[in-house]
Amino acid sequence: MGFDFMVKSPYFWFVLVAFFSALALLVLVKKKKKKENQTDEEYRNKKLIKVLVFLSLALVFFICSLIIPGVEKIKDIYLLYFYAILVFFFFLALKFKKAFGIPAFILAIVAVSATIMFIQSLRAFTGETEIAKIRVLNMENSSMVLDIDFPDSEDKRFVMKGNYFTPHVKVVILDDFYVFFGAKTLYRFVGMETYIDDEESEMQRQVEIVPFETPMGISREIYRFFMDNESWLPGIKAVQVEGPRKKAVLLQSYSLRVQYDGGVEITLIE
Repeated sequence: MGFDFMVKSPYFWFVLVAFFSALALLVLVKKKKKKENQTDEEYRNKKLIKVLVFLSLALVFFICSLIIPGVEKIKDIYLLYFYAILVFFFFLALKFKKAFGIPAFILAIVAVSATIMFIQSLRAFTGETEIAKIRVLNMENSSMVLDIDFPDSEDKRFVMKGNYFTPHVKVVILDDFYVFFGAKTLYRFVGMETYIDDEESEMQRQVEIVPFETPMGISREIYRFFMDNESWLPGIKAVQVEGPRKKAVLLQSYSLRVQYDGGVEITLIE
């Protein structure tokens, strides 16, 4: 799990990008004595080749940061600061190896590891998992047509009675320890429940429950395993939760998200 998190983190790849960028910078500024039988042009060409090799490796790892973690994850200005600091740090460590190198290298490993873990913890404890997008296509005669876009699956259209909806989601709540080390919330989106305004009581009245033929998320067997064995699985709890009731508005889109603590949230998509 730790290695998987490292590979999927853009910070891991930017450490490598910064290292080879620093090597290229070092070769570029370092003045080295020429060999006796070496011309100035040969010296410059050899130096240029080294710079280009290191820059090419930096570019390769930068491309990896685009492909593996994804483009969305590198749209973070703090990555630029992280990269600039590491280039400066690696440059000093490589240029002054005796006075700065070994202690700096050890400190760099500790600092980078701590930074990555800290950023991971912030994202884990404030992050949410989007499990569906819901769009209201039509509303007529106390019924609504909802288009539900599931991740990694085709959109599905449902005709439901009522003008309020709430999701039913089975969630495996993980202890903070698992979340800190990169574990993501496990869920099983099993269906929707609908309500309608009751003018006499000024409350919402349940209209129907719409189970999905193919629930999204983990399989029934996996959820049942956690539910049946949570007594001896430390820090794991399997529950079924209902999201907040949301009034359907024609042509409005909503994002359905599961939080790391098991809560379900519905937010408007502007």
